[in-house]
Amino acid sequence: MNYWFKILILSVLFVLQGCLPPIANEKMLPQEGFYLTAPSNPALVKKITINSVFVKDNAMGSVTPDNFRSALSAAMSKAGYLADGLAGKYLLDATLIKIERPFMGFTLNAKVTINYRILRAVDFVPIVDESVTIAHEIGFHQEPDADQRLSRAIAEAIGGNITHFLRILSAKKL
Repeated sequence: MNYWFKILILSVLFVLQGCLPPIANEKMLPQEGFYLTAPSNPALVKKITINSVFVKDNAMGSVTPDNFRSALSAAMSKAGYLADGLAGKYLLDATLIKIERPFMGFTLNAKVTINYRILRAVDFVPIVDESVTIAHEIGFHQEPDADQRLSRAIAEAIGGNITHFLRILSAKKL
């Protein structure tokens, strides 16, 4: 009897561990000071329209296409790259390819891979095609709740990924 009770408890914990609430898009943004340190590329300012956003690995429901698009849109707008309406000279396709995360642990390290592709709107020729992988670690001392620790690690890895992409844009020669 004791053996089956332990199996039942472990099964319930396993099922509950796999459910994460959606991450708020503002948690996936670059840190506020980033926009002061990375100048916008004048050749791309107000010229990019977000075309398509896909999420291939939703990390147990925590990342949806809508909240990823919102985070990307807010970051692009704050950095000055987002075009008004649909009139962008360039189209951005972003695909969240993979979120690597540990099954469990006191320190959770989430590694996020996103592919960013910018195409010229007139002929769909790619000018940027970059896959960016960024990891972020959250320790038990920073967040004792395991689900919150994993959500925070994923959100900050996505924010770091978007930050790196904005740095790529700021250095892009056209």
